[in-house]
Amino acid sequence: MQKRGMSSICSVTVVVPAYNAERYLRRTLSALLQNNCVTQILVVDDCSTDSTITIAEGYARSDGRVTLMRTERNSGAGVARNMAIPYITGDYCVFIDADDIVVERGVDKASTLLHTMGSDFLVYKWYRTDMYGRANNRRMAESDEFFWAHTLRGKRILHTDSLRHPQIMLTLNFPWNEYSTG
Repeated sequence: MQKRGMSSICSVTVVVPAYNAERYLRRTLSALLQNNCVTQILVVDDCSTDSTITIAEGYARSDGRVTLMRTERNSGAGVARNMAIPYITGDYCVFIDADDIVVERGVDKASTLLHTMGSDFLVYKWYRTDMYGRANNRRMAESDEFFWAHTLRGKRILHTDSLRHPQIMLTLNFPWNEYSTG
């Protein structure tokens, strides 16, 4: 597959749960659309009361990779993500919240790494920022910190799988650990 003069190794679907995200959604979608491997963006509006829907509709009209979906009632990001799963068409999927700051060409870099290593998933560091854009150094959950320290043993990159390290499926910093009683 060729896009904008560059070769794309694989296709990535991005699921973007959004609730009252008018302040952030343009920035997030614009950054995601700069990635050559992003072939599908599923924006799932969770009953926003601001202009989130209008913004998402505009992007969907101007770029065929963007699709707007809507929940029936406000149920949270986990439900919004789950709603999109049956519609994923990419080789890989990444969950990006509407207010996340996406590193320039970060999805391309991640998909290249996944493809090169032959991996099924990638775990990477993230930072929480305050309203001024300053990164907060929050520590991950103690159980996750122990798991990663023990598993990585000082390495920056580890190629592994859930058969060798089944505990990885129990770590807290993954979207599939979010749930809703709604």
